[in-house]
Amino acid sequence: DALFSVASLLTRIFFLGMDTALARFYYEPKEEAERRRLVSTVFCSVMGLTLAADGILLLFSRRLALVVYGDHHYISYLRLALAAMPFVMANGVQMVVLRLERQVRVFNLIMIFNLLVSSSIGIASILLFRIGAAGMLLGFIAGNLTTAVAGMVYNRRRIFCAPALRKLTELLSVGLPLVLSGTSLWLIGYLNRPILVRRVSPDELGLYAIATGAVGMMALLIGAFRNAWHPFAFSIMNSEDARNIYGRALTLFTVAASTVAACGTLFAPEMLLVINAYTGKNWSGAAPCIGPLALGTLFSAMYFVVQTGVHIARRTGTVALTMGIGAALNLILNIVLIPRFGILGAALATALGHLTSLISLYGLAQRILFIPYQKGKLSAIVLLTVILIALAPLIDAGSLLKNLGLKAAILLLFGSALSATRAFAYDELKILFKSSPSQDLRSDSEELVN
Repeated sequence: DALFSVASLLTRIFFLGMDTALARFYYEPKEEAERRRLVSTVFCSVMGLTLAADGILLLFSRRLALVVYGDHHYISYLRLALAAMPFVMANGVQMVVLRLERQVRVFNLIMIFNLLVSSSIGIASILLFRIGAAGMLLGFIAGNLTTAVAGMVYNRRRIFCAPALRKLTELLSVGLPLVLSGTSLWLIGYLNRPILVRRVSPDELGLYAIATGAVGMMALLIGAFRNAWHPFAFSIMNSEDARNIYGRALTLFTVAASTVAACGTLFAPEMLLVINAYTGKNWSGAAPCIGPLALGTLFSAMYFVVQTGVHIARRTGTVALTMGIGAALNLILNIVLIPRFGILGAALATALGHLTSLISLYGLAQRILFIPYQKGKLSAIVLLTVILIALAPLIDAGSLLKNLGLKAAILLLFGSALSATRAFAYDELKILFKSSPSQDLRSDSEELVN
């Protein structure tokens, strides 16, 4: 968990914010050749930086491992993680291009193949060759290597052409501030790891890793919408009704994300029982952390949609500023809460950091490009979700079956409460279709929902 957090940070830095910048400019050229040159520009820039920076980091990997982790056992692991980065970045660019081209089936096939290769090699390395965590990293390298090659072969006409160097400055003007925001986002999610390593036992650190993994499963469901959002949002940004669609889409998305967070938190203890039975160990202590982390995922997902306006206006420095505010508060809260509350303190700090970033961005983004978000509905949805998640640890009917029945009833009550407050109505499901002013836009909307 600690090592993959480093890979996550480097991914955000090495991308130079160009994944979002490419999405912002991709639909402006009318000619396919210009789009291909944009893709080639991003690919060459990202891979050039990755190879140069990664080589330098490998030279100093021993010192870095000792400074960051304080343990010489991490040196070889860090080197493996760094060795994976060129393949991670090459694969990442291919995934961005496939999303922009709306190649959903190819995208899914490559992602599934990545999972199969990385998991099979990782598990085999651990069970057959007894090399421990290094096996996971070898699987990580193999998975990204194979899918990077597959993606480059599929996208060869787009990435292996003359780059549009004159567009590089424009891409960087939008992308570079997002490096700061991406780093701040990483800090909110992972800054607690070095503090936890020094403040809690390895067992507690393992519980926190289980909690983040459980919330990661929720994030996968929410991430399906996130992957589709940028191509959809930027492809309609010149439409007269685009802002109304953005506003109502946030309501729809918040309801879906809140439901995922509520379900995951309610049934977290039961999910952990399955893991306990499979591993023969007791991981139930991870349950209290899942609720706050799920809220953090919800706030982060809402932030992703709210930042659309500043991307359109090319004011991405606002994203860096607001995410930096959240990261600063997160650092303070981690220092204050972890010594007192342990892993639960880290989870609370994560949720509050994401919430602070969301509130800060909302206030500034509306001044830059006003979007008619449904504030009343959004507030009601979030409030109901927070109440349910706060009460979830108190639910105990005395047996597994009774707990499942009671929680199912509470979930139905949660849905009824949303309906009673008119926070969400059935007609909202049709918003992306009925608000589209043209057949092309309706087609795009249907694709987003699919």
